[in-house]
Amino acid sequence: MAGSGGPPPPRAFLPSFSSLAASLSASTSASAGAPPLPIFLPSTSPLQTPPTPTSTTSFPEFRGERCVGCGSESAIRVHYGAPSCHGCKAFFRRSVFEGRHYACSAENHCEITNESRNRCRACRFRNCLDGGMNPKHVREERSKSDRLHQERQTNEQQTIAQQQQQQQHRTPTSTPVEEQQITIFLIALERQCEQLTDEDATTEQSQLHEIARQVTDNLSLQNIARVRRRPMVWTCERIMSDEDISSTWYRAFVLLADWAMSIPEFRILPQSDQTILFRQNFMTFGWLHYTYKCYANGHSPIGMPIGNGSFIPYRDSDLAKMDPKWISTYGLLGRKAIDTVVKPMAELEIDEEEYCLLKTIALFQPDNTLSETGACIAARQRDKLLEAFATHSIERRFPHLSTTQKAARALKATLLFPALISISQFEASFMQNLSAIEVSSLCGISGDVLRSLDPR
Repeated sequence: MAGSGGPPPPRAFLPSFSSLAASLSASTSASAGAPPLPIFLPSTSPLQTPPTPTSTTSFPEFRGERCVGCGSESAIRVHYGAPSCHGCKAFFRRSVFEGRHYACSAENHCEITNESRNRCRACRFRNCLDGGMNPKHVREERSKSDRLHQERQTNEQQTIAQQQQQQQHRTPTSTPVEEQQITIFLIALERQCEQLTDEDATTEQSQLHEIARQVTDNLSLQNIARVRRRPMVWTCERIMSDEDISSTWYRAFVLLADWAMSIPEFRILPQSDQTILFRQNFMTFGWLHYTYKCYANGHSPIGMPIGNGSFIPYRDSDLAKMDPKWISTYGLLGRKAIDTVVKPMAELEIDEEEYCLLKTIALFQPDNTLSETGACIAARQRDKLLEAFATHSIERRFPHLSTTQKAARALKATLLFPALISISQFEASFMQNLSAIEVSSLCGISGDVLRSLDPR
């Protein structure tokens, strides 16, 4: 179960198979008083973690200067030819690269400050241009970044192809040792992401700093600044409020983005394919994450914990205490999730290894809009995960069951996915039909995620 091993020791993010496996082995052995877990690792990792893309040239900070876009005096550096803050740098880059056009409702006379810079994007963008920020530099930077990404992707794909050729004469299915490597890595990654803090994610020298930037740029999380990475709290201390819903959406988005971007096979995908897989499957593996935490912590009789100490109530007496506007939406959603996913998990006795494998399988569900390269990588990784799930779930956990019983249990586990998709569609439906007042009360839930949902 998720709470049985406790958090692993302090960590370096995006670790290798070896460091993650060692930390998990030490954590598990210490808690159980047992000898260290034997780790079987190949001489080289099946897929090396790709290097972090080279960042843009960093200039010294200018003291006493103001940002040309918003007037901020904090962390001013020269970006695209003019002194600016990091926020306006990202805003300018996004606006130019995506070809956005803004219109001002106040005749282009808005006063733009650090506090009010998001109120009028037209005037903020005009300030950037008037202050000397050059769109040409954005396009040049993007071309260089794309070229480096393409070269790295080509090298990694060639490495994968060579490894596949070397293994042509080997057994095509996952061996017990390979299955153990995959599950150990995914469990350690799950626990580390749960305990991740802003201090881990904002160190300029860390690879996770680059991941945080990619979450903002590639996945279009507009209000990323509202997120504070704190360890997740899976308790049921209070009934959820409007603010709990909003903060949980953003925290879940960043938590799951950190998790996905730390999987080497996901990171070698073209950036457009990363975005497609994450957006289209976000609600499925996201709800799998929350329902498992409910099951693993034994909260199903009480309600669905949402990771910050609050919960969606299950009991009628607690439902009556909810804000009336949420009783027929999240109230029904929480009960549906517990009845159709959490309780079946309990019946199947899903363990942490199976949960981590199912969650990653959900991430790599193919989509017909993927590139040819992305579709091949996603399908290959999904097949590898399915083989690992079968090895662990059928052969390792329940060797005493008959062939028919093993097949029946595996099929029941896959039936969790239709239930999760149904929950996702239900949530997307009522979120898109909220009134303007109700939407404003949520303080800006990421509409990009909702608009990009696949109506399966």
